[in-house]
Amino acid sequence: MIAGLFVLATEFVWAERLLEFTKEHVQRWTDWVAERPLWVRLLIGAATAAFVYGVLVVTLHVTGVPTWVPGWVPLWR
Repeated sequence: MIAGLFVLATEFVWAERLLEFTKEHVQRWTDWVAERPLWVRLLIGAATAAFVYGVLVVTLHVTGVPTWVPGWVPLWR
């Protein structure tokens, strides 16, 4: 999504403002996480990975596994 904003920001002022807003908040989040102890950063990383995995599993369950995925990939059909 951020890459798309970069492209849109070259043409539209609203996209440029949104991109600057996003970059500012990502930088603030990055700075905040960097100040935390290692165990907190690992916990945040694990929670993020679990969330992304959960979204992937739910999406594949609802929409089905695409036909272009090889049969040996361990996903339900």
